[in-house]
Amino acid sequence: MKETVEPTQVENVKQYLESVVGSEVQLKSGQRVNILKADLKEKNDVFLIYRYQLVS
Repeated sequence: MKETVEPTQVENVKQYLESVVGSEVQLKSGQRVNILKADLKEKNDVFLIYRYQLVS
């Protein structure tokens, strides 16, 4: 999954990502997932990229 992040929010998002990796969260769709990996990638914009596994 990839989402755009505002440059002014990069530090806040990094702190949040550190706290959720390895956690189970609920997506907007209602599905529950385990967050496997999350990071910010900077090119022309800043993108939040994360991988998750659906919880059955």
